[in-house]
Amino acid sequence: MFFRYHNRNTIPVYTNFMENLSRLKDLTQLVDQRKSDVDALRPLTSEKEGRIVQKFRLDWNYHSNAIEGNSLTYGETIAFLMEGLTAKGKPLKDHLDIRGHNEGINYLMHFIQNRDELSEKVIRELHEMILVEPYFNPAQTPDGQMIEKRVTLGAYKSVSNHVKTYYYALRQADAGDLSAFVEYIGENLLHSLDIQLKGAKGESMEEPDDLDKEIALLKGILGEDEIIPKSDEVIKQLVLQTFLPLFEEMQKQCKKLDDLFFSNSDALGYKIPNTDTGISFEESWEVLSKIKFANLLQVSYVHNWSEFKKSEEPFSIIASIIINFHRFKFQIETTGLIQNIKFSKNYSQKLTPEEFTDLSKIFVREALEQIKARTGK
Repeated sequence: MFFRYHNRNTIPVYTNFMENLSRLKDLTQLVDQRKSDVDALRPLTSEKEGRIVQKFRLDWNYHSNAIEGNSLTYGETIAFLMEGLTAKGKPLKDHLDIRGHNEGINYLMHFIQNRDELSEKVIRELHEMILVEPYFNPAQTPDGQMIEKRVTLGAYKSVSNHVKTYYYALRQADAGDLSAFVEYIGENLLHSLDIQLKGAKGESMEEPDDLDKEIALLKGILGEDEIIPKSDEVIKQLVLQTFLPLFEEMQKQCKKLDDLFFSNSDALGYKIPNTDTGISFEESWEVLSKIKFANLLQVSYVHNWSEFKKSEEPFSIIASIIINFHRFKFQIETTGLIQNIKFSKNYSQKLTPEEFTDLSKIFVREALEQIKARTGK
C-alpha cells in the first residue's frame, strides 16, 4: 500500500508490484486531469498568478534546505527566520542556508520577472547568495579515507552533496524500480496542481500553517537587522567608538588646508535637554563620558576657515556635520556645503568603512571646490 510522503523521515512502504502499478496509473490519470482543469482556466490574471506564486514560495525555503541535508526541523526553521533563534547543537551553516535560500528565491523571482538572459554569471551569483559563506563538506577518497573538502562560493562543486529526505525513492529507481520515485513526484505534483486550481478559481489556498510560514518568510526577507530603541549603551558606543573618531579624522583632513587661510577654528558640540554646549577635542572624551548618553539629543562638529590668503577679496568657508539621535534611529546631516547630505540609519546599523571615509573627507573636498570656484583655478 502507499503512504503519502510529507515528512523527510517517513519511508514509503510498497507491498505489491501490481497494486503499485495500478495505483501509479490512477495517480497519473488524476494528475493529467487536474492539469487539464488548470489549463482550461488560463490565462490567469496577474492577481491570481501572484497569489499562487506567493503560496508556493512559503514552502520552498524549508523543503529545499531539508533536501540538501539541512538538519533543522520545520519548527526550527520558522524559529530562525522569525526570531533569529539558533537550534541548540545544530550547525550554524544550517541556519545560514535558510536565510541564503530565501534571498536566492527573491533574486530568482526578480530575474524571471525582468526576463533577463540566463548566463553562467547569473548561476554563480545565485550560488554565492544561497550558500552565504564557504564551508567544508565530508568526502571520501578512492581508498576509503574520510576527508573534508572546501565548498567554494560561485564555483562548480568538486564533491557530491551530502543528502539525506526523498533518497529512498531515488535508490529504488537506481535499482530499476521507478514506482517509489514516480509516486513521490506524482503526489507532490498533484498537491501543487490542487493549489493552482484553487487559485485559478479564486478560492482560498490557505493551509493551517500558512500564516506561520508567511510570517517566517517576511522576516527572512527583511533580514537580520532589527529595530532597537535608543539606550544609554547604544548611544555611548556610537559616540565614543564612531562619531568622536570620525570628528577627529575630519579635523585631521581639514587641517591640510589651514595654511591657506589667515585663521582657522573648529569645535565640537553636544545637546541634551535644556543644554547646548560646545567643547574642545581635548576635553571631549572626559566631558562626554560623564553624561547620560540616553539623554543625548545631538553631537556635532564645525570647521571654520577664515579669510582665504590668496585672493584680493578674502572669503571664509564654514561647514558643519550634525548627528541627531532619535528614538529608533540616528540621522546624519551636513550644512554649509554646496550639496548637503542627509541620511538615517537605525541603531542596529553602523557606518560602513566607505561611509566613514567619505564623511571624514567631505569638508576638505567641499573647501577645495569652493576655492576653485572662487579663484577660477
